[in-house]
Amino acid sequence: RSRSPLPLPPNCHPLSAVVLSRLSYHQDFLRSRSLSSTLKVHADGHFTLGSPTSLGISTSYIPESKSHVLRVSLGPGPAAGGREGEYTLQNNEAPAWHTSKLGTHERIEKAVDDMVAWVERGEAERV
Repeated sequence: RSRSPLPLPPNCHPLSAVVLSRLSYHQDFLRSRSLSSTLKVHADGHFTLGSPTSLGISTSYIPESKSHVLRVSLGPGPAAGGREGEYTLQNNEAPAWHTSKLGTHERIEKAVDDMVAWVERGEAERV
């Protein structure tokens, strides 16, 4: 599949950059949901894509757990019948020798692929 990368602004957090790079491999997913034009990178380097009322994808840092996460929401939120998912990109409290055999980039790419599959399954269930 041809790949047209999402723009990577200079202030993009390195983990968010890996997510955006991997999302670029899912052009049909991005195009069919008109997500490419909705990219917003925040001052802390994390990003949001999409709309909170339909499909929203974002990265953020959670200080309490010292982890970076990829979040996705389908619809207006669970209270209104929507669904939400969260994927840990990096847990800064986990030891460097944690049990995952995948490196950081591979773990993030797998999280993005899993998120795309989750969204597609969720959309199919709503039809």
